[in-house]
Amino acid sequence: MDTIKPDKHYLNYQLEDLEGEEWIDVLGYDGIYLVSNFGRIKSYEREINMGKRGVRIQPERIMKQYISMSNPNNIKSPSKELHITFCVDRVNKGFCVTSLVGNAFVGIKKESEVFSKKDKIWYNTKVDNLEIKTVSECFVIAYEKGNNLRKKKHLTINHKNLFIYIRQKDGKEFNAQELLSEYRKEIRSNLRKAVRKNSIAYGSKWSRRQVIYN
Repeated sequence: MDTIKPDKHYLNYQLEDLEGEEWIDVLGYDGIYLVSNFGRIKSYEREINMGKRGVRIQPERIMKQYISMSNPNNIKSPSKELHITFCVDRVNKGFCVTSLVGNAFVGIKKESEVFSKKDKIWYNTKVDNLEIKTVSECFVIAYEKGNNLRKKKHLTINHKNLFIYIRQKDGKEFNAQELLSEYRKEIRSNLRKAVRKNSIAYGSKWSRRQVIYN
């Protein structure tokens, strides 16, 4: 039998709690599934509707996680991530384990943020290894490691600011990074529509001017 490395908790299927392990009901699945601060997922004992075959009792168990790969077209070395599938009333839905642990123990992240692993080890989903970073920060890290093959012009934090957006209600000007910092999400496509239609977006009308680089 292969020896399980101490930090690969997702391979440990024993029901007995690990030392220091805590459990919280998964958000939206109270009384059905739990997630631990070690990144393990547990299913409560419950009745399963088998349709015409009736109902069966499924015992409490530690659930098996599966490994997914990132898009190889954009990534030099595709990264791995642990996922889990929940099934309620014969409807399956997949979740990222890192997000389940983060939402339960770290806090709800904003739309422009992700739960990032401090040690960058794909299977280490323990809560003390997670931190909240913006998507842009993660892209920058990937570029610094030489692992992201996407052209930098697609990243708001790294490409030249071809346009400055002016919020007409107060005259304040924003480049791409400043818009992301102010509104906490990518809004330039909406602003382009507002400028074109002379309509209101985010509480104001907008204009823009092009920045010329030599």
